[in-house]
Amino acid sequence: MKYLAISMLLVSVIVGGCDEKTINLPDAQEHLTFAPAKPEAKPVSNPNLPDSAIDNPARETGQGDLADNLALHQKYIKTVELLLKSQQEGTALAEKNRQLAAKVASLTEELQDAKVEIADANEMLMTLGEELKKWKSDIFAYRGELMGAINQIRKTQEKTMRFLGADAPAEKPAETKTETALVNEQ
Repeated sequence: MKYLAISMLLVSVIVGGCDEKTINLPDAQEHLTFAPAKPEAKPVSNPNLPDSAIDNPARETGQGDLADNLALHQKYIKTVELLLKSQQEGTALAEKNRQLAAKVASLTEELQDAKVEIADANEMLMTLGEELKKWKSDIFAYRGELMGAINQIRKTQEKTMRFLGADAPAEKPAETKTETALVNEQ
């Protein structure tokens, strides 16, 4: 009878199915309990990991772990080297910027000094130009006075020559004409 109860139980389970609960039969309750069936384990997908890290057949045998770790370590070393190189370049560029800023400041001061010197030189040139014009006009005035004095002397010489009985020259010499033209150009 024991076997009959077990066989009935098996037939009812096969025909009716099992719902993760214990089947209660008065005779077989002490002997039979059915545990829920374990679902088949599916790999959990992680969006942060590549698919090869989940479905890698080498992982099942343990051969891929060391290679993956070595590859990640090499990437880490390259990244650290790149970071150090970038930091050194950044430090060098910052130092170069400081040097250039200091050079710009000194050149700006030199430029301001040069602007002041150029302004002074321009002012001095303007003053010298005015003085040159004044000197030129003074020279022309002095030359005019000299020409007037020379003409006066000539007239006096002509009168003296006439008084002494000499004939006065009819025309003035060529030098006198040039000197008179220069005086008239003023």
